[in-house]
Amino acid sequence: MLRYVIRRLLWTIPILFITSILVFVAIKATTNPAALRGPGISSDDVLRYKQQLGLDKSGTEQYLIWLKHIVRGDLGISLETRQAVWPDLQTAMWNTIRLGLFAWIITIMVGVTIGVVSAVKQYSWFDNASTGTSFVGLSVPPFFFGLVLQLVLVLKFQDWFGATPFYTSQMNSPGQSCSLCIDRFRHMVLPALTIAVQGIAIYSRLMRASMLDVMSSDYMRTARAKGISERRVIVRHAMRNALIPVTTFAALDVGAIIGGLIVTEQVFQWPGMGLYFLNSFSDGDYARVLPWMMIVVVSVVLFNLIADILYGVLDPRIRVG
Repeated sequence: MLRYVIRRLLWTIPILFITSILVFVAIKATTNPAALRGPGISSDDVLRYKQQLGLDKSGTEQYLIWLKHIVRGDLGISLETRQAVWPDLQTAMWNTIRLGLFAWIITIMVGVTIGVVSAVKQYSWFDNASTGTSFVGLSVPPFFFGLVLQLVLVLKFQDWFGATPFYTSQMNSPGQSCSLCIDRFRHMVLPALTIAVQGIAIYSRLMRASMLDVMSSDYMRTARAKGISERRVIVRHAMRNALIPVTTFAALDVGAIIGGLIVTEQVFQWPGMGLYFLNSFSDGDYARVLPWMMIVVVSVVLFNLIADILYGVLDPRIRVG
């Protein structure tokens, strides 16, 4: 296992290097800070601005300078604010992690539970209802579901009862700045539900299919023939093996969380990585977009490795050499 992990970590070096080139080329080709200057700016001013940013150098020189700074942990200076990129990026990342993990926990707990019950009670009314509901959840776009939640649980709730425990935007009410308070939790509920709705549908269907496949295997019949209780057969044998494909999706989802929940964060104005990316890209501030992209790539690669390692933990038959 250790040899496998080391080999995978070594493979990530060329992967990250090639990805950094692609990211740099793509971002530089789609953003031009000099073109976003205000009207009335002379060509001499634009040229001077390019020289200040190093945009007059060749693409290869610009990439090597940027890569050298990234390797040293220097994420650069924002072209717009002229402030260090990392403090704002760090804040946005932690805001996204808080919201994303909260939604991810809801997704896993509810989705896996529904999938297990649906498989155990196959073709029952619960199985049919969960299947139909999952199709609805998969077909509803997140931005639409978020707007419906705001309309029903905030605006209509206020009309019906005079007040609502939910909020439509931001992280805290004015004057509230704590990181783990009731006010923060109330702001997180609606965006977390918006994120979780499609995830629950996916995980419930995936877990159901995986459970049905496992429950028809020979070792399940052998376990029942030994007189093991049905609950133990389901929990100790069926669920453990059925969780193997679910692990892949779960690990990749956690890795993707770091990249930001762009649609949901935009709808609820949550100051996370998604909103950070949209604002930076619209400003043409590639100095903020490039570190964002690299953090996303590293998180996806890292959690792919974690998913592979978890295979061996969940199923001892899987051996990685």
